[in-house]
Amino acid sequence: YGARMQRATAPPADRVLLRAIETTSYRVSGRSGATAAARDGYRALQEMDAAERDRLGRNEPTVYNQIGTSLFYGGFTAEALDCFRRSTAVSDTKGLFAGLQGLALAAGTLAVAGEIEDAREVIEEALSRAWPDRWIDGYPGSFLQLARGFSALEDGDPDAADAAIRILDPHRATIEHWPLLTHVDVLIALARGRVGAAHALLSNALRTQQARHATSELTLSRLRHTRALVLLAAGDAAGAERVVTKEKEPVRRGVSLGRIALAAGDVEGAVRVLQASAGMAASPRIETEHLALTVGALALAGADLDGARRMLGRSEERRVGKECRSRWS
Repeated sequence: YGARMQRATAPPADRVLLRAIETTSYRVSGRSGATAAARDGYRALQEMDAAERDRLGRNEPTVYNQIGTSLFYGGFTAEALDCFRRSTAVSDTKGLFAGLQGLALAAGTLAVAGEIEDAREVIEEALSRAWPDRWIDGYPGSFLQLARGFSALEDGDPDAADAAIRILDPHRATIEHWPLLTHVDVLIALARGRVGAAHALLSNALRTQQARHATSELTLSRLRHTRALVLLAAGDAAGAERVVTKEKEPVRRGVSLGRIALAAGDVEGAVRVLQASAGMAASPRIETEHLALTVGALALAGADLDGARRMLGRSEERRVGKECRSRWS
């Protein structure tokens, strides 16, 4: 409230700092105003000249980190990554440590989005740096461990993924990124074939955070597809579908409904729901899942084998292309 009241008359650097305070407060309390405050702060940072940004002093990389984190959770991945790059660049120039958190945040953001090769490049860079005590295994490095977990799962190694995520156990009760960490916990359990454990992990996390009043509709929405995966793995396709139909984002909803239809043996229904969301913008991870499910559905239906083969070719081209280049650098 104080930040909101003061920023109207404050000079540019102070306004940005107040916006960073505001977006962080909204985000950690699960309120929807975090994204709007972050977008306004991001625009202000772009409009400021170098002298005005210098007035932020040692706060500059932290401002980028906090505004970028809110942008990430608001779905503005490209802008978030820009913030994290700037955080690291400013810190390297000024000899500050906050840019290490920018590296960690970049790695996690790339991994969540499905840009695994880029994420691995940033992970390697982050691990090559000297970190202050308790940073790399605490809140500042939490997205780095999250990225390592996703990377290991992509390699089919749930044990390595679990080892990375367990590093954060001392902080799990209070860390704001608990929904993403819980999602990885569930994926690890499912990869090990432990459906009951996956259900218990999700239920316990929700119960603990609700007791702390740390859940919101936004948080529950993030875990909606996690819960649907658990229900589907347990054989409750109808329950999974009831959960997913509340999702507003069309491609993500289509991916989950397509997966449910395939698991239930409704190949025609899977084709129908996946084609309804084909071509819509989504993250690389969701696009790849959509493509894989569509290929499987078309192949099982036997209706468009040539189309399925073309999609397989597109998937391979995307994989090879990502191995040959990196958008992070």
